[in-house]
Amino acid sequence: MSPLEIRCPACNAGPGQKCSAPTDTGRRDVEWVHHAREDAASQGGTEAPVVIPALPTSVRNDSLNEPIVGLQPHDPVWSTDALRAEFEVLTFLAPFVEVRRRSDGALGSMQFQPSPRYYFAFVSEG
Repeated sequence: MSPLEIRCPACNAGPGQKCSAPTDTGRRDVEWVHHAREDAASQGGTEAPVVIPALPTSVRNDSLNEPIVGLQPHDPVWSTDALRAEFEVLTFLAPFVEVRRRSDGALGSMQFQPSPRYYFAFVSEG
């Protein structure tokens, strides 16, 4: 079975679609296939389907007066400056960012939107 005949477990590219790689603003098609897709094809395409969790489709606007889908009105939202004051940014993988909270050193992740840039849905790992 050809790797392009199955869904890629790494990037979720469908059968017949090219694999993709992350960029600063989204994803781009690549000419190669992920090793996980090759491995799944060599096993007859028995790889379990990839389940991608639903993410918010909209975030607050510049005035922060519109609700974020899936968040409560009291849930915090950070601007870039507020994020830098409260967290140390470790890594980005859109639409997520890994952070360390300055107050207690807790590691965690949160989501962000690119424009206007707001950070939300902080989840502590510990």
